[in-house]
This record gives sequence, C-alpha cells and structure tokens, in this order.
Amino acid sequence: MNEINLTIIEDKPDELEHLKSLLQESDLAEFRIQKEISTLSAAIQYFKSDPKTDLVIMDIQLPDGVSFDIFKSITVEIPIIFTSTYEHYVLQAIKVNGIDYLIKPIQKEDLHSALERFLKQHNKSKAYELDEIKAIVSSFVPKSYKSSFLVNYKQKMVLVDVSDVAYCYVKEKGTFIVTHSGQEYLVDYYLDQLENDLDPNRFYRINRQYLMSRPAIKEIENYFNGRLLIKVNPEAADQIIISKKKVSHFKEWADS
Repeated sequence: MNEINLTIIEDKPDELEHLKSLLQESDLAEFRIQKEISTLSAAIQYFKSDPKTDLVIMDIQLPDGVSFDIFKSITVEIPIIFTSTYEHYVLQAIKVNGIDYLIKPIQKEDLHSALERFLKQHNKSKAYELDEIKAIVSSFVPKSYKSSFLVNYKQKMVLVDVSDVAYCYVKEKGTFIVTHSGQEYLVDYYLDQLENDLDPNRFYRINRQYLMSRPAIKEIENYFNGRLLIKVNPEAADQIIISKKKVSHFKEWADS
C-alpha cells in the first residue's frame, strides 16, 4: 500500500479528530499525518518552508483569516482538498479545476471520492501551479449578478430593478425587458449577455428568444413532440416553446 504524507489545516479539534478517524479507516493508501496546523499565519509559514508533503486537506475559514490568502504571495505545488460549510452550488465549480472539496460535516463516502481523485493525480505527478490555484480561489467567490437596469425612456432615464423584470426577449435585432406590470424597455444588451449577468436561480433561458424569470411563469403545458409551452404574465407576443432536449433541465430548474 502506498504511503501518503499528509498535512491537515483545521482549527476545530472535533472536526480534526473526525477527519483523522476517517483517514485511518481508508484502505486506499496509508496516510501519514506530517503536520497539523490551526491558523492562517502558521499555514503561511509552513508553505514558505517548502514542505515535502504529498497532500494538504485545508479548511477555508481559519481563526485569523481565509486560507485563500495563502496563495496571494506563495506558489503552492501541493494538491489541496478544501473543506468548508459552503453550499453545494458554490463549491461545485471547484471540481473543474482538478482539486476536490469536502462539505462539513465530512462524510466517509465524500472523503473516499476525494482521495481517489487525488491518488489519480498523484500517480501522474501533477503539479498545481499558481494560476490554477487562482482559478480555484475565484471559483469560491460568489458571483455578483446584475441588480438593476438604467434605460432610456421618453427622453428620460429610468432605473428598473431586476426584481421587477418578468422576462427579456429579442425582437428585430433588439433586446427588450418586460416588467411585471407590462412595461417594455429597449436595453443595450444581447440576450447571451443577460443570461450571464442575471441570477440563474431566478432567470432561465427558455430558448434563443426568451429569458424568463420564475415569477413570470403562469402555466406550463405539454406541447407537440415532447416540448413544453410556457404561458407567462404579462402575456408575451409569441408562443414560448421549450425544446424537447431542454425539458429535463428546465424541470430541474423549476423544481429547485
């Protein structure tokens, strides 16, 4: 069995002991804990010392700061598994960067999966460069979405709060927002831009023409060939159809 040298950065004694217990139960490798660290300042000094460890399991929130601050001035080539109490939708982005995460309280199955992913990378001798770490850090920062529109209307400028927007749509190469009261405004955005700038928990790209808010959806009807017909309030000028291939994803969004 391979021996893996491990460092744990965790400030809560009960969670540290729980993690160590799970590591002892793992049959993937023999995990030898080289170092236990409980503060950000100690972690910074540790990484500056060029440690010879194979893996770090690191809590995000430490008593004297956020562990991501370590990487602002230090290049770390050691693979890291982050632990956190953040919700799943925030942390999911980190998986695409090749380093895993564990949600507290840590479950045995989650740890097993994370360690398996590490061992695959470890066998390939993959190094994690500073740019990759920065990508991971940025993925943890909750994205800020658009909160209002400043639009031209009757020779004036009007501020429209996003919460007042029922849906956005494209007509004759122009993009419009429609409020819940039925007021329509032309905006200087492509629909693709709005899809990226508006909170996806609130807005869904129904098709190439419409981006819809949850409160605007009045009824959902089965339509021809496995598609869905969406009826909205205020009423739209066109039939709003969801293609068959998007139906499953839309239902997941609508039921979330």
